[in-house]
Amino acid sequence: MLAPPLGAAVYAAAPALLRPLCSLPAVGAGAAVPAARRLPGRGERRQVAAEEPPIETGSPERAPAG
Repeated sequence: MLAPPLGAAVYAAAPALLRPLCSLPAVGAGAAVPAARRLPGRGERRQVAAEEPPIETGSPERAPAG
């Protein structure tokens, strides 16, 4: 909502500063995305590579044959 009026004001006052001022938030957002992907989400925990999920088939266990 404020970007057009602020951009127009910066462009009217100092046109050479418009592109550098716009690039700062873009670079910050570009750096924030990979950093946010490294954070665990809400209620999640990172899975360790050595952990394997238990094998469950849903069938009851049977005694070995023989």
